[in-house]
Amino acid sequence: MFPRAMVEKKGFTLIEIIVTTAIISILAATSVAAIVTAIQLFIHMPMEMKARSAADAALRCMIDGEPGKRGMRYAAEVLEATNSLFAYRTGYPTNKDKMNVKFECAASGSRYEIRRSYTASGADLDTPPPHAGGTYLPSGGDIIPYYASGNVSTEAQSTPLTGIFTYYDASGTQMSAPVASDQLNDIRRVEIKINVKIGAGALTAQSIGSSFQATSSVDIKQYI
Repeated sequence: MFPRAMVEKKGFTLIEIIVTTAIISILAATSVAAIVTAIQLFIHMPMEMKARSAADAALRCMIDGEPGKRGMRYAAEVLEATNSLFAYRTGYPTNKDKMNVKFECAASGSRYEIRRSYTASGADLDTPPPHAGGTYLPSGGDIIPYYASGNVSTEAQSTPLTGIFTYYDASGTQMSAPVASDQLNDIRRVEIKINVKIGAGALTAQSIGSSFQATSSVDIKQYI
């Protein structure tokens, strides 16, 4: 019988384990950085651009308006002013092109939206249905901008989340809201602060999304 060959068993040394662990850590860190960069590049940045675009479009619509739907800077008469709602009338008093316009921020399920409603040009603006102050104010309306639905939330920058409007008189003093009916036409400037949030899927704290805050103001000179 020949003696069995001696088999030498050898384990990893401490140095080999440390070096291997260091290499794995470096590779893991590099992979995580690559994943984070990819998320920012392909998910977060497009959402941020969409949020910025929606905020700019909403402010332009409220301040300047669109053809046939004049914005707040063309208000000839203020009809109602709260933190979440601003209503006004445009057009020369004796002409048939008068129009009542209302912007309102309100909750819609788990998100918020700004809606614009308006009366038809030349419509009877004072008889039924009567609303605030006996003035005809349209209800419902269109979301602004039109694509701000689904996973888009347009809200105030602070609570209450519907409070997007702040009012100032000719001296620059902030006015209490809701503004009293006998002080509505003392409003000389309206500040608008909005925060547009874009979510990936449901708008929850765990969603991958982005947001953009925008602030602007418009002088109310009661142009006709």
